[in-house]
Amino acid sequence: MILTKIEKQAVVKVLMDIINSDGRVSPSEVLYLNQLKNALDISMSDIEEAAGMSVMRAVSTIRNMSQDEKKIVAVMLGEMVKADNNVTEDEVKMYFAIIGAIEVEIPNIRI
Repeated sequence: MILTKIEKQAVVKVLMDIINSDGRVSPSEVLYLNQLKNALDISMSDIEEAAGMSVMRAVSTIRNMSQDEKKIVAVMLGEMVKADNNVTEDEVKMYFAIIGAIEVEIPNIRI
């Protein structure tokens, strides 16, 4: 998947929101984020800029992506929820809020 700079930042923003939703950042969540960073060619400046992006802008940006791209983002978000093998209620709530906001079908993954 090839993303624009703003799309990369938006994806990182919602991933970071999932990571931070339970108040803990685990090494396995950082590892998964780094894997996605490498796979999607996301720079450190993209990550830094994503931190300052509003959730509304991130959601709006992702909502305007193709359905196929949004489905991939939804899978990434679901995998991030599971990354630390400790799925919390806050992570699940955040996941479903983002999925609903970006207007994508819920992927067939087990959380």
